Amino acid sequence: MNISVKNIFYNIRVTLVVLICLMGISVFFINSGFLCNLIVNGLHLKIAPSFTGGEIAADFFDDIEDDSGSGILRYPASAEFTEGSLDLVRYTVHQPVYDAKWQINADYWQMVLEFKAEANPVRNIMIYIGLKEKPESRLAPLPASSVTLFDNAENLQFPEDKPWNFAVWISGSEGKIYDAEGKFLYDAEMGFLNNGKTVRIRIPLKDKNIQRVYSAEETFHYVVVGAYSQFDLGGFMPIEKRRSNSRGGTKSAKDFNPLIPKVYDLLGDNQQLAGWDSDLLTKATVQPVEVQMKIKKSGKDEFKDFQKTLYARISEMNEERAAQGKSESEGQYFGYETLDEALVAFEKAMKENPESALDVCHYGSCLAMKGGQSSVVQAVSYVNKAFEYLDKAVELASNDDDLFEVLMNRASVCKSVPDSVFNKASTGAQDFTRLANIQKSRLPESNPEDAEYDRYVLSYLYLNASECYRTAGKETESILMLQEAQKVVR
Repeated sequence: MNISVKNIFYNIRVTLVVLICLMGISVFFINSGFLCNLIVNGLHLKIAPSFTGGEIAADFFDDIEDDSGSGILRYPASAEFTEGSLDLVRYTVHQPVYDAKWQINADYWQMVLEFKAEANPVRNIMIYIGLKEKPESRLAPLPASSVTLFDNAENLQFPEDKPWNFAVWISGSEGKIYDAEGKFLYDAEMGFLNNGKTVRIRIPLKDKNIQRVYSAEETFHYVVVGAYSQFDLGGFMPIEKRRSNSRGGTKSAKDFNPLIPKVYDLLGDNQQLAGWDSDLLTKATVQPVEVQMKIKKSGKDEFKDFQKTLYARISEMNEERAAQGKSESEGQYFGYETLDEALVAFEKAMKENPESALDVCHYGSCLAMKGGQSSVVQAVSYVNKAFEYLDKAVELASNDDDLFEVLMNRASVCKSVPDSVFNKASTGAQDFTRLANIQKSRLPESNPEDAEYDRYVLSYLYLNASECYRTAGKETESILMLQEAQKVVR
């Protein structure tokens, strides 16, 4: 079966049918959990922000898969440097905490970095922080610098009007804090979570100068990530023409220059790393992210706003395509008028050809829809049985066309059923992401008249992955997928 643009349209329509048919299952479980939710909410339980790092002042999301510097670097050859291990995806700055109870340091300031992949000892991270104090402040200016902590360690420089005052150096699993004059102040309190995927930094506010963050109006943050080497200046592993276990390399020998920054990822636009000039012998200058130190509350739900806009546009295009005869008209249940008719037909087809991924897949989806029409006890049984067939169908799929349809069905069921009962939201997110990768690979082959629609289909898939991650409680992954969805149709 060839998945044409028409069939992609049909698959999306089938997704909506599955969602509607399974709605009864979700509604029951939501209602049955109402009393429990009422009791929990009635307790008014709230975790004090000081236990979790303080209120969030700013949250930054960095592009994924941009961990090649300005696009020319390759990871060192050592197997320790796994794909995505140097790919920074999120940086969170908290409000400074004062007099926290039962903490190692009662006064601290927390930042959290999240990476695409696990692996913590291989990273060398520098966070340069500048404080912008209120105009009425009568305190003496803090020591400041527009060069890196260790000369030539990163091959970078900073704008003179936005110097840094303190640096946090995370080398391997240790964190150390320095002032702009290069003086070591004390160790940072480090925490590595999710096998090193998440790095939590707490700066003890013991130094009088750092304590000025309490009254700062704004802070500047430069965050750079390199490959860690205990033998090299500042912990930054050098870059050479050809990579080795102890050296990074360039994708092409002609790309190499001694001025290339030894930085694989930067919080911000990585093209800043290409700003060096070999004729003038100047290093690349990078800009910071800026953090307003007052908490800003917003009632806007970016996900729902974008979802509403995207779905409205897809609906318009579907109507246009239907008027042009580009959409396929089939029965509600994969070409059959009734669900029971479809179940009988696909069960017979599986007996005749048990290796047919599509027949197994459609039978599984129909079982799930049957659950939406049944009592709760039967519904759980039907849905669990449905996943057995859907999982088998994924294993049987032998080409991208079949895999696309099979994943679309399983992802739709995962999204439709309550995660508190079936724990399938993460699987749905992974399936929608795989679907997006298949769709993305096909975009270069799109017909000009279908190009816009194909991009919106890709955005739709990313958005569904985002929603599933959101349901699973994986906030970072959800926001990253939302950004991908927005980027496609921007």
